[in-house]
Amino acid sequence: MECLPELCSGSHVPHSTIYSSDNYNGWTRISIPLPNAALTESTQFRWIQTGIGIGNMWAIDNVYIGPACLRFCSGRGQCSRSGCKCDSGFSGQACELATQTFPAFLSEGFSSPRLSSYHSFSSLHGAEVSFGCGVLASGKALVFNKDSRRHLVTALLDGSQARYLQFTLRLGSRSTLSSCPAPDQPGEGLLLHYSSDNGITWNLLQHYSYEGFHEPRIVSVELPPGAQKFGVQFRWWQPHHSGSGQDVWALDEISMTSVLFNTISLDFSNVLDVTQSLGFYLGRVQPYCQHDWTLSFSGETTLGSSIRYVETQSMQIGASYTLQFSLIMGCGHKPSPHIDTRVRLEFSTNHGLTWHLVKQQGLGNWIKMDGVK
Repeated sequence: MECLPELCSGSHVPHSTIYSSDNYNGWTRISIPLPNAALTESTQFRWIQTGIGIGNMWAIDNVYIGPACLRFCSGRGQCSRSGCKCDSGFSGQACELATQTFPAFLSEGFSSPRLSSYHSFSSLHGAEVSFGCGVLASGKALVFNKDSRRHLVTALLDGSQARYLQFTLRLGSRSTLSSCPAPDQPGEGLLLHYSSDNGITWNLLQHYSYEGFHEPRIVSVELPPGAQKFGVQFRWWQPHHSGSGQDVWALDEISMTSVLFNTISLDFSNVLDVTQSLGFYLGRVQPYCQHDWTLSFSGETTLGSSIRYVETQSMQIGASYTLQFSLIMGCGHKPSPHIDTRVRLEFSTNHGLTWHLVKQQGLGNWIKMDGVK
């Protein structure tokens, strides 16, 4: 039984023993800790499929039912009567020793339309690379809008020196006419899990409710000790949705890093530097008002949204830090009457959940507006 946030009040269980061809179209080893209800003297198990169709074949192999091997062979071996038979590249009593290395850094911006080109991920289902949810960080994003299971699972990573997982997230749009309709029911939000045993057990990192993130937001997650391990994986998963083109969500600019950004220095001449430091919505890097390269936001409205913003990644701010930037509004043109065109400078200390004005009286003599009398 699955027990998921918003759907039941028990302990979080992110597994089900109902398997679909969407997830298991290739051989997959499945290891299952048995429930207490199965601990009897006359227990049987069965695999059953009630829907019969032409070409609807399935098969099982390498079945073992018996005392659990040490740590389930760490998800990297086959359990047997004599213990773990480790996969190639692993050894040890629990297959905990590796003769290979895993990437210690993850950075993906989803620029290629070919899903098979993303080798940083072991499983990607129910998505396409497109502008279906607009621009999240820069260019296209990974948009989950298909009729099948929707999830993204990283390949095995070396998280022993990592501290943060960062990404840009959007859970649909407020507009009913958008190509990115938002989730609207409990259970249609997004769950972020991690596993350190090759997917045998998944631990909940964050739950992103269906009621939020209707505009793109940068998310920074501080990794717990359990995720700071060799061979860790991360999974973004939507447990339920209403079908193709419904309850859509999108990801962009996924990274696993050891430190948050400590400084930002940009003149917008290098697009890669911009996308690694900033997330923005409805903005464009282009020449504007006698400056060669700027991040500019037009006054045009788009269907379903009038909000334009740019926000930094989460940063470690020191006592001597200052913030400096050049700003122009209108380039000599008068704004439309009766419209609030003010730009607010705000800060957040909880990864974007709440925002507060950076008030002038709080900065004292730090503020200096060059060219303004």
